[in-house]
Amino acid sequence: MIGTTRKYHLRKEVYYVVPIALLIATFLSLLIINNKRMESTNISQQEVESSLAIEEIQEVPFINEYFDNMNSRLLNRQRDNTVKYYASKFKLNLNETLKLVHEYTKDYTDEEYLQNFVIGPQSVKDKMGSLGSEEAGIIYFVRDLYRWPEKYGKTIEEMRLSEECTIDRNIVDGKIILNNGLTYEQFVSRMSNVFGLNPKLVLAISYLETGYLTSGLFVYNNNVGGMKGYDGWMEFTTLEAGAIAHVVAVKSIADAYQIDLNSETAISELSSVYVNGFYGKPDAHWTEKVSTIFNNINDEDLQY
Repeated sequence: MIGTTRKYHLRKEVYYVVPIALLIATFLSLLIINNKRMESTNISQQEVESSLAIEEIQEVPFINEYFDNMNSRLLNRQRDNTVKYYASKFKLNLNETLKLVHEYTKDYTDEEYLQNFVIGPQSVKDKMGSLGSEEAGIIYFVRDLYRWPEKYGKTIEEMRLSEECTIDRNIVDGKIILNNGLTYEQFVSRMSNVFGLNPKLVLAISYLETGYLTSGLFVYNNNVGGMKGYDGWMEFTTLEAGAIAHVVAVKSIADAYQIDLNSETAISELSSVYVNGFYGKPDAHWTEKVSTIFNNINDEDLQY
């Protein structure tokens, strides 16, 4: 009877223990499988992140190159637009002007050009030496091409679309307003600053030579500085072209005779060329008049 009871209890214990053991074994198996899956997932995630990092590293040079090329194209387009703007003021053939610029600058990549900004054949480069900015180089080239296209292997017929003087005087409150929205004084000031000249000096000469912008040369010929050429008094296609030519003329005279335009004797030295046509014989009357006008110019009128 006792043996029978023990067998009964043993069977009862086995009855409960075996299911519990199976349950534990199943749980442990699931836990092990889940851990392996998590490890596998982590490895996959690491592989993906590593792969992305490699791709990112590989793409950086491509991205940099892409943006460099895009910036270069945008910069060259801006340069072309600057050429077109100033060439249009002189009524030059825009396509031919651009072709020359691209040829002389090797599409704006020539190292010598990027250092001195001079556009043209070697003879022009030797004469100019260096200019202060790309805009100054473009302006000087356009003005020079208009005056002497033969220096660049072109004829007047090839380069000048028209030589007719456009007379466009929009006057507001006694000030001439140009198509770009600047007053005549502001435009002269801006062009002077581009070439590193004193705007008041350049404007004072213009005022004297044109009778304060009232002379026939100014009104009908867009000649803003009393400029003469081989055939007499010069005329320019637009007022902007005349202003640019005047600024470049002052710079060219100063460069040719090594006149320091910031010195106290600058006006006197310039007077010799403007009055006598040669350097070395100052004109006191011209010097006094320009000096008086210079001192009376309002700085606010030059702000743009």
